[in-house]
Amino acid sequence: MFHRHQNSMPQFSRRGLSGVLAAATVGLMGATRSAASALDSNSDAKLIFRKLRYRGDEGVVFWWLNGTKYGQVGPELKPLFDMHVGAMMRVKNTPDGGYDVTSLEIVFYTDIKTGLFLRDWVNPYTGKTIPVKHSPVGPTLVHHDNKGDKVMPGDVGGSRLESTNVVGPALIIGEDVWIKDDYTAAVFPPDGKSAPFRVNDWSTYLGKVSDITNPAMPFAPASVYLQEATSWQRWMGMGDRQGGLTARAVGRKVARYDEMPGAWRTLVAEVDPEIAKDPMGALDRPQAAFTR
Repeated sequence: MFHRHQNSMPQFSRRGLSGVLAAATVGLMGATRSAASALDSNSDAKLIFRKLRYRGDEGVVFWWLNGTKYGQVGPELKPLFDMHVGAMMRVKNTPDGGYDVTSLEIVFYTDIKTGLFLRDWVNPYTGKTIPVKHSPVGPTLVHHDNKGDKVMPGDVGGSRLESTNVVGPALIIGEDVWIKDDYTAAVFPPDGKSAPFRVNDWSTYLGKVSDITNPAMPFAPASVYLQEATSWQRWMGMGDRQGGLTARAVGRKVARYDEMPGAWRTLVAEVDPEIAKDPMGALDRPQAAFTR
């Protein structure tokens, strides 16, 4: 369903693209085109991705997502709880012409009916009441090379990681541009005995062509639609039960911590006051153990 964008506007030459992407003011993947230029669905995918997912220059980025997590056994879906996701990121250009992203993600679960923060949860599959874990993921540092491709890390939080990532092509219709970001991963527990935690994450970012091509707007507004299918999380106590989790969520990129949803910031202040006091300082912490 993703096709090359064609219209009457002139295409930006590859030679010209190489020159502008070398501009030090925005780094490799910065937005450096005039608004009159068209974007190409395939060859410009990494440029589109950097500006929508992160930013075209160095600096901080925040993302929030709200959605619902479902249990899935066969074709049957069972709503389990709502999720409130917040991510803090720091983008830095690197001497090789690429860029690094250091990120920390914190997810909170709330009751679907009451909206209250879940400290304990009744598992509808087992009937057991269990404590809910709200452990952060990260901080992690991921490098993108001078082509904009992610260099996949080999571990996360002390656990071996096998992963793939495919970005694009983009879908461009008029002024709207969507870019897909497909991520799959298997996280193997340190004990080497338990089954790996598997993740299939499909994110679709939406922004404006004029923001991508505007050199004066390195921080381009963007929103996201997330679809996800994973293994059961270990804290749920599902054992070898067949099935897994699926989720859907929507979210938005913001420039400051105080633009994140108030409910999420309140929970951060309660669970980890130091992050609330110094959000970006949390990116310099030791990496949290991966417990999912």
